[in-house]
Amino acid sequence: MHLEDITIYVVFTSHSNARPSKDNIIRGHVFSIDTIQRGTTNIPVLTVFDSYGRFSVNFPPPRIRQIIFHYCKKRNASLYVNARCYQAPRSIICSHLTLYFLLQRSRGHGLACIQKSKFCSNQRKLLFLIPKLIKGLIPPKISKKERVFKNPV
Repeated sequence: MHLEDITIYVVFTSHSNARPSKDNIIRGHVFSIDTIQRGTTNIPVLTVFDSYGRFSVNFPPPRIRQIIFHYCKKRNASLYVNARCYQAPRSIICSHLTLYFLLQRSRGHGLACIQKSKFCSNQRKLLFLIPKLIKGLIPPKISKKERVFKNPV
């Protein structure tokens, strides 16, 4: 497997008539598609993670679903789809759950392993734990005084 064979897409979808809120935020949904392979196998793999566990005629959007099926057919790839719901209705943690999932994928875990040992089925716990974990991984902001700029010689 070559590094260029690995692709990660973090996909944001929203309604075409969505308008920014007063905080300049556009509401929508985040999910991921990746081609990270486990181990030394050369079998192409495509993994779709949606925090609501959806994969049907209605989700993902038709064009994206078409691209997924075309990729799998062209490369004879195995398609793995998360079918478990980890996100509580009307909660806004889909991006956190998706980033956590991709973090686990980048560490070499497959979908089944992540579902079994990296997520819990308690949506209430996930609502509080995963955002804290993701925010804890973000480096702290550096003040302007602490920044060191080196001039090229």
